[in-house]
Amino acid sequence: MAKQAIRILAALALLVAILAARPGGDPGEPVAEHWVRLQLAGGQEAPASLETQGFRQLPVPEGTTPEAYSAWLESQPGVLDASPDPIVTAAAGPNDSYYPLQQAYLEPLGAATGWDITTDAQEIVVAVLDTGIDFRHRDLVRNLWQNPNDADNDGVDDDNNGCIDDRYGCRFLTATPARIEGCGYTSSTPTGQVRDDHGTAERLGSHGTSVAGIIGARGNNQIGITGVAWRVRLMTLKVLDCGVGGKLPSGEMSNVARAIDYARRMGADIINISFASGPGDPNNDTPELRAAIESALADGLIIVAAAGNHGARGVGFPAAYAQYPNVIGVGASDPTNGNAWAPYSSYGGGVDIAAPGGVDRSDPGSRIVSTVRSDLLSPPYGYLPQGTSSAAPIVTGAFALAMARNPGLTMEEYIAIVQESATPPVEANHGGNWAGAGVVDIRGVLERVPMTLSGRVLRDWVRPAPGTAVQALIDGVECGSSETVTVNGTAQYSLRIAGENEIEGCGAPGRDIEIRVGGLPMADPLPWSAPNEVLTLEDFTVNGIEAPPGPVVVQDLGEGWS
Repeated sequence: MAKQAIRILAALALLVAILAARPGGDPGEPVAEHWVRLQLAGGQEAPASLETQGFRQLPVPEGTTPEAYSAWLESQPGVLDASPDPIVTAAAGPNDSYYPLQQAYLEPLGAATGWDITTDAQEIVVAVLDTGIDFRHRDLVRNLWQNPNDADNDGVDDDNNGCIDDRYGCRFLTATPARIEGCGYTSSTPTGQVRDDHGTAERLGSHGTSVAGIIGARGNNQIGITGVAWRVRLMTLKVLDCGVGGKLPSGEMSNVARAIDYARRMGADIINISFASGPGDPNNDTPELRAAIESALADGLIIVAAAGNHGARGVGFPAAYAQYPNVIGVGASDPTNGNAWAPYSSYGGGVDIAAPGGVDRSDPGSRIVSTVRSDLLSPPYGYLPQGTSSAAPIVTGAFALAMARNPGLTMEEYIAIVQESATPPVEANHGGNWAGAGVVDIRGVLERVPMTLSGRVLRDWVRPAPGTAVQALIDGVECGSSETVTVNGTAQYSLRIAGENEIEGCGAPGRDIEIRVGGLPMADPLPWSAPNEVLTLEDFTVNGIEAPPGPVVVQDLGEGWS
């Protein structure tokens, strides 16, 4: 005990001396914007408290920087080390003014902690098949996809893609007498007139604008709400009308098929369909729709579709196409009841996953908040009616973030990531399939995205034999392995490295990967990609090398050994 007291007194005396000697003089009460951390000599060994081990914090005096002050401290006798005290922040909650209204249903999905990994999907194109989008909305305008090849509004299909002046997307609707009178449409010809026209000042509607906002309202821009993907490109495909006479917006399945085909041809990565036919109606199973979905499947294009709001067994089309693996049917959960089944949500074959769809109650967090038409309401945001229409775009946003994190995966891999990371569903009283794999987990999705590497491989600077093992280890845990192959006389490899959600202890920001070739490690570890960086490296050469034998002694010629 006497020795311990002497060490503590010595450390305190040393700290007092440093405070007295530091540049800038005595600041009085230690208040400063910047601080440094240091360890004094003479502290106890663990498991003593950090303070008795010699660890301290000091405010940085005015007129100097944390780096300069740390360097000065390290020059003082009795200081083992000093460095700027790193700043930590809370999970990446956005600064959007209405985000507090979204937290109740997004944070149980791991959205805030997921955004610590990825928020930016600006290279991902999401086709929104709906009533259109308000492309003047301040929270959407910077996230809109545009077609530069036909943006001049000259009445001509300049790029010969079957749609006239399709700057933001295309409208596929039949001009019936009711629509001509009620919506003002003059032609059935596909055109770029895709502005959302659903709703009135009395009944806000704005179905397509609201769906687009859930997917990709501009996040962290200090206004409005945030989408699941803060940056994304929203392709506007209008397949539902204005809602003639106050009815629900409607369209034709053949035009839905044409919009799917347009999205595929124009480079969409994901399609969101927040509507469904009536369940069990074979007339909605059309040859055009099947052909469009099959072409999308051949191109690896994912279609996220709402299951429907009938509250009974039977899923509407297109979600009902369970035979097509690229069609992801989405049921709705109740965010006020632990994300259990929402009683309005259709269930049965075709439901693959679920997400909050809101419930029409006044409880905080019970209803989904999103963008509405800016010509109907100011500020242009509102609570949405309950429905799987709101659940589907949450899942779409999760897919977009996963694709952005690693754009080099296959459609099957993205679907497996989203489904295998889902939270297991609470069984509903009807006993039916209402959630498929479970409720989407945004953080789980992003923690499950793997890193992929490919390129040339060497072992101690020479080409290894075919079948040589290539391994990825993180802190001794094997997170991926493959074997070399010979292509055009060179050894090649392709390596998939699991994320934390797939294998505990594997990939996550801040961790280093040891790559081994035939048991020999690369000279330097490979860091797991930082937040908002992609998890794929192509043409990446790996070389496993023997450790050097030790220090090399160089002796001048003609001199003897000493």
